[in-house]
Order: sequence, then structure tokens, then C-alpha cells
Amino acid sequence: MGCKWEAWVADIWDPLAEGGWGGWNPCFLRAFNDWEVEEAERFMERLQSKKVIEDVEDIVSWIETKSGKFSVKSLYVALEAGGSSLFPLSFIWNVNVQPKISFFAWEATWGKALTLDMVQKRGWALANRCFMCLEKEENINHLLFHCSRTRALWDLLFALFGVSWVLSSSVRETLLSWNGFFLGKNRKKAWRAAPLHISWTVWKERNRLAFKDESLSFQKLKHSFILTFWAEAKLFIDDCPLTIANFIDWTWSLLQQTTSTTVEWAMAELLQHPQTMQKFQEELEQVVGIENIVEESHLFQLPYLDAVIKEALRLHPPLPLLIPHSPSTSCIISGYTIPKGSRILVNAWAMQRDPEAWGHPLEFKPERFLEDAASADYQGNNFNFLPFGSGRRICAGLPLAERMLPYAAIWEDKGWSWWWDGLTENTIFRVVAALLTAAIAISWYAWLIKKANRGLPPLPPGPRGLPLLGNLLFIEPDLHRYFSKLSQLYGPIFKLQLGSKTCIVINSSSVAKEILKDHDVIFANRDVPISVLAFTYGGQDIVWSHYSPEWRKLRKVFVQEMMSSASLDACSALRRREVQEMVRDVYGKVGTTINMGDQMFLTVLNVVTSMLWGGTLHGEDRSRIGMEFRRVIVETVELVGKPNISDLFPALAWFDLQGIESRAKKLVLWFDRIFESLIAQRTQVDGADGEGKNKSKESKDFLQFMLELMHQGDDKTSVSITQLKALFMDMVVAATDTTSTTVEWAMAELLQHPQTMQKVQEELEQVVGIENIVEESHLFQLPYLDAVIKEALRLHPPLPLLIPHSPSTSCIISGYTIPKGSRILVNAWAMQRDPEAWGHPLEFKPERFLEDAASADYQGNNFNFLPFGSGRRICAGLPLLERMLPYVLAFLLHSFDWKLLDGRTRVDFEERLAIVSKKNEPLLAIPTARLSNLCHYDPIE
Repeated sequence: MGCKWEAWVADIWDPLAEGGWGGWNPCFLRAFNDWEVEEAERFMERLQSKKVIEDVEDIVSWIETKSGKFSVKSLYVALEAGGSSLFPLSFIWNVNVQPKISFFAWEATWGKALTLDMVQKRGWALANRCFMCLEKEENINHLLFHCSRTRALWDLLFALFGVSWVLSSSVRETLLSWNGFFLGKNRKKAWRAAPLHISWTVWKERNRLAFKDESLSFQKLKHSFILTFWAEAKLFIDDCPLTIANFIDWTWSLLQQTTSTTVEWAMAELLQHPQTMQKFQEELEQVVGIENIVEESHLFQLPYLDAVIKEALRLHPPLPLLIPHSPSTSCIISGYTIPKGSRILVNAWAMQRDPEAWGHPLEFKPERFLEDAASADYQGNNFNFLPFGSGRRICAGLPLAERMLPYAAIWEDKGWSWWWDGLTENTIFRVVAALLTAAIAISWYAWLIKKANRGLPPLPPGPRGLPLLGNLLFIEPDLHRYFSKLSQLYGPIFKLQLGSKTCIVINSSSVAKEILKDHDVIFANRDVPISVLAFTYGGQDIVWSHYSPEWRKLRKVFVQEMMSSASLDACSALRRREVQEMVRDVYGKVGTTINMGDQMFLTVLNVVTSMLWGGTLHGEDRSRIGMEFRRVIVETVELVGKPNISDLFPALAWFDLQGIESRAKKLVLWFDRIFESLIAQRTQVDGADGEGKNKSKESKDFLQFMLELMHQGDDKTSVSITQLKALFMDMVVAATDTTSTTVEWAMAELLQHPQTMQKVQEELEQVVGIENIVEESHLFQLPYLDAVIKEALRLHPPLPLLIPHSPSTSCIISGYTIPKGSRILVNAWAMQRDPEAWGHPLEFKPERFLEDAASADYQGNNFNFLPFGSGRRICAGLPLLERMLPYVLAFLLHSFDWKLLDGRTRVDFEERLAIVSKKNEPLLAIPTARLSNLCHYDPIE
């Protein structure tokens, strides 16, 4: 607008103006527009404050930078030098954001952004209404700070950092007052950049609404801010977390320790006072409901919960002496001189236990806060109750603590109660106390992991957890169903932090293929619980031991000597004998109620033990000893599947807080006495008369084979006595339990779908005949029976999460880093009910396996059907299972008709999960004889 764009000072400086004082005359070419007046006034005010002193030499104010160039920044500094107004220079140009964001902040600070009020000043006749809130007129200060939608972003920011903050009226004043003295170095960097990120997010959203005529998505706005904030922080801050969940934890970690400690104390007091906990739970049930989850909106309706937390804070303030104060000058307090710079310690712990202020001060009585709740808030007005301090230096994170404490305490009670089932009060206190011991070790371990993973892709996403405990408080007992729900939020691969254990959950067949096939060797190790180490004699079995040359040798011997076609064919007679014994036993109970689970267990147990060491149970022993085996095996499986604090916090393992390891060792002794006795007897017999060596290969059991290999002393094939007992444990526990459970589920589905049962029986009549009995040679001619078993395994896999894998080294799966030693859970249950892979996935439809039978075998090649796993660690006993499952089921359906009790038409399909998925209620059914030739039911001679 000046008449001369390249004018010298002499051209526009008039030394005679202003009565000889001199003045400036820029000689503008035209009159100012309305929107330019304010800016021109500021310009002239700045210009007129400068005087030209003719007798003084000129001074160079704008100099080049060290690089020899004249930068815009250096010009800006030169123009600002000596100015009377303050400008937030460092909060715009010296923060860790991209240049475009800084430039926008510079424009906004000067009021140059083209909001509607600025457009109006330029002569455009437009209605002025904020695009974000649609309530107020739009200007830059309203849009970035005072709009109701924008304020929600500021509240979110303050919650992340755990601070209380009052925003100034303008952009300039807010940036000038912005500081982060209460934060560490790197968090201070993020804090300084935060206003610019919010401003940039709001400005982009405002323009989207203005120019694309779209509606405001408040949730997307918050997500956009967090993502922008995190992405920019990763660019500029060295130790910024690589995942957004860890970034959120990182921003508020200053508050985590005190919050988690307070929750822990509160839970300890509640566990010590079960009546108080019951009152707490009753209030929750009334306000929240037993079927719902807790929302923050419920917190204001829970006065007893508030009283419990306040009482816990009274007895156990997180900072008993508060943060030390120091006077800036000497002063008189209570008649005494307090020197400048001295350390002032306020003993809040003592004041909150003062018997003059609190009746029965050492007792845990939340009711005291119900009588006069208003007088004991957290604001520091009651100086007998100062858990967070008082005055100007009261805890800045108090607003977040007021929300987090009750929320976390509720989830402690509501989300984790199933963990405590069966624990005594003393055990629980040992757990609570010992968790504190683990904190330092876990923090150190996390630091090492973080350091090692720097520069790698991020970990998989997952729900946010609590300090120390991670996601433990939020997991549900039916893990396979819970993981399936989480996959809808976080995708097919996600992370859970269970104490110090990182758990990666796979819910997709494509990701499962990467792990079980493409990176099979890396994931061939197991994540072994402490209880399993006891049951497997220190991990010397096939199922749980790590991938190693010793494991390969052991598996090879087991498969060749026991699971080969020749070995299984040699044992066909004993399987036939045991299944016919089952038929005889069922026939003796025709017309009465039979527990299908017990019946199947006894049959499979006899088959397995006769193959292992030639042992079998008949008559009264079948029921008495068999049921004792069932009791011990069920307890063993439950211990293996029970969450163990020793597994999640290895530093606490030697405490054995839940007693799981000691119980496991007792059960191992029960098995060990049997195994040792069998081995000793066989060794004595063979040594006395050489009977075992003279037997033909077809008549030898597995124990005989193993003892002969041991005597041969060949390193490539021999196994130790301990390994032999561990193999026995695998077969007696794993094979017996999973096989009998699968038959029970299959029978449950057939009783629920009698038309399907009829089709199976018709197929059996066509292939076997009603006058004959089923032989193993018939099984390959029964495709519909095979489809029924596969469909039962699809809906009810015996191991819904398979056996946990563990990578031997960190690797990249689906773009995420999978840490070495993490626990990998493959949710076969979810993949086998995936609607994208299976039409009508919740329906029992065996016909689906008739259409393309070859694509869904048991070998783990179809990653939508993995009942027995895949790859190197596929179930070693699979060849036996492929024969036993259809053989037992065919005999049951060919020999008998089955119906439910009392004319019922529906089966209870409720399940419970340890590591094996079992029916919650036993399957009870009534058999009726089908065969016309009753000789087939006669006792076996």
C-alpha cells in the first residue's frame, strides 16, 4: 500500500513534522478497508515509536544467521526487538511441531486467520456463526479456546496430563502463560506443543465443516487430536512411545503411582472388612446393575464408594508428608521464626489419625464420611483431611484422581472377583502385599524391553491397562469369548498386558497362518505355566516342552512307536474290546439315566492305559478307580488353566501365593506313584524271565517299547525314565480329557438335533448293517459321521485357545512387533465361528463338511479349522484321536437310541473354560437298545 515499495528512510521520514520532532509519512496509495484499520493502527503505533536520530550512525538490526543466510525468523526477532508488547515467540517457533502448524499459530496469535468475523471485515455479507458449536459468533479466540466443542479437547488434554488449568481469553495470552515446570523434560516438550496441536486440529475440522458441508463427528474430532498429538510427538521426542495406548499411559504416568497405590490400599481394607465390601457391592448392584458395566456417569450416585475411598485415603495417604514446601522469605508461624529456604514437612498421616478430630481413628469406618460428606472433600479446606495437599500447591492432577480412583476401585471389585474364588483371606493379603515387591522388578524389566525395542514397529494395539496390573482387572473368565469381543474393537491381532506378561491374541486365520506356518520355527516354543512345569517333570514332555533337539527326538520316538499306523493297527483289538465293554455297560443301564461325560471318560481311559502299559479296569474297579482318575485329571486340568499370579509376576513365584504349585506337586505325586510302580513291576518281570523281550512287536505295549529302547542305550532313540513318565502324563491327562470331552459335545449336539442323529444312524445301517457291530474298517465309509465330528469340533474345540506359543526371538507379524517370550494365544474358537469363513457359523450343520471335505482335515492346513493346532506343534496324538472319536461315537449311535430326560427337547450348552472347554452341566441321557441281535450286548468273555 505504500507509494514506494523500496523507499529509503529519508523518503518517508519528515524531520520537520510534529513541530520539529520529526515523524513518519508512509504515503499510502489508498484509504484503508474496514478490516485493515486495526492492523494499520498497530503498524503506525509501532512506526511512530521509532525516531530517527540524524547524528548517529546507522545500525544494522537484521543480520544473517550462522549459515550466512537471512531468515524470516531472524527478521521477526529484529522487528520485535525493543517492542513494548509481549509475544509468545518461543511457544510458536521453538516447539516440536511441523512448520505449517507453527505458521498457523503465528497467524492465529496475530488474529490473521480467516474466521467469519475477519471475512465480514473484508466486506463479505455473511452470517457469522461458529461452525463447530453453531451457538456463538465465530472469531479466532472463541473457535480455539471457548467453543463448547473445542473445550472438550482441552479437557481431554488436561485429563491426559492430570492438571487443572484456566484458559486465558486470547490466543496470545494463553500461549504466554503456558508452561510445564511440573513435568519432566520430554513430557514438557509434549505439553508445550499441545496448544498448537489442538488449534491445528480444530482449524482443520472447522474448514472441513465449512467447505465440505459435513456434520461434526465429536468422537472423530477427539481421535484426530490424539493421533495428531501422538504422530507429532513421535517425530520430535526421543523416547516417545511407539503405540498410541502407550503414549496415553506415558502422558499421565506421573499420576499412576499414587492412584494405583491408593486403589491397592482401598482393596486391602475391603478384603480385611468383608462386610464393608458387601455394602459396596450392594450399592453397585443397585446403581449399575449386575449385568451392566460401570460408566463414569455412575460415580456421582455412589456415596458409599466415595466414603470408602476417602477412608482409605485418611488411613493411607499416598504422600504421608505431602510434597515438601519451602518459604521464599523468613516469617513467623505460631510465634516461631521459620527461616527462608527451610524444608517444611506437613505430616498429613498424623493429622488424619488425630483422635481429637476422628473418633476411633485407627478403625476403617467409611460411614464417618457419610455423616458430613461436604466437610471432607479433596479441596484442602478441612485441614484434618489433606490427602492431596491444600492451597496454591494442591495436587494439579486432582480432577483426574477424583475420577480414576472410584473407577479403578469398582473394576477391582467388579472385574476381578473370579480370580479370588477359593482363596483364603490370609492368602489374599499375601497377594496384595507381594504385588508391591514386584513393582520395582517389573519397572526395570519394562525399561529393558523398551530400550531393546526402540526403532522396531509398534506392538499390536490393545485396551489400556492399569499400572503394575495391566489388563488383569478387566479380563473375563470365558477368555475365548472375551477375546472375540475385543477383536471387534482392536482388530485381528491385539495385545494385553497381564502383569509383567505380554499376551498377544490372534483372532484371524491369516494372522494365524503367519505364526503357525510362515514363522513356524520362531513360534515353536511354549509359554509354560509354573503348574505345568510340575506336571511335566520340569518340562520334559511333548506337549509343553520348548522346541529343541531333545523335543524332536522325543516326539519322533512317540510318533513312530505309538502313533504310527502299524502300532495303531496292532492295538485295534484292545480298542474294540474296550468299546464293546462300554456297550455292555451301557446296555446294563438301558432305560435309566447315564452321565455321558463319565461314561466316555472311562472308555477312553481304558483304551489309553491299555495302549500305554496294558492296564485296564473292569467291574467295580472300572467305576471306583476310574472315577478317582477322573477326579484327579479334572483337578489337574483346572490347575493348568487357572490364572496364576506366579506366572504373571515371576518375581513372586517363590511365594506361591495361590498355592497352585504346591497343589500341582501333590497331584504329581499321585500320578508318580502309579508310574513308578508300573515301571518297577515291568522291569522286574523282564529281568526275571525275559518275557517282555520274547513278545512279538504286535503284542508289546508302549511301556515295553520304551524300556527296550532305554536298554539299547542308543542316544538317538532312548529316553530317560523321567521323560517316559512325562509322556505318560501327556497321554493320561491330555488325550483322555480332550477325547472324552469332544464325544460329550458331539452327543450334546446330536441330542439337540435328532434329525441329524437319525441321518448318522441311517448311514451306519447302510454301511454296517443292523445285525452287525461297528469295526474300525467301517470308519472310512462313514462321511456323514466324519462331518458330524468335525462340526462338533468346529463349534466346541477342546482347546479354544490352543496351547500357548511363545516366540524364541522378536519378530514382525502383520506389521507389528511381537516381543520375544510373549504369550501367543490363537483363538481357534473365534476363527471357527468367523462369519466370513463359515455361513451361519452358530448353527450345527454337518453338511458344510460334505461339500468340501478335503479342505477341512485335521492336519492344520485350513487355518479356519484348527481344533488340534497346526505346524510343528500340532497335536502329537492326532492319529489316535482320528480313530477313537468316530469309533466310540459310531458304537454309541449304532447300538442305542438316545433321548433327553423327562421329554426335554433342549440341551444346556453353557460351558466353562479352564484350558479345556467343558460343559458346565453334565450331559445326561437315556439309552434304548437298537440291535436286534442281543448277543452283541453280551458280556465279553
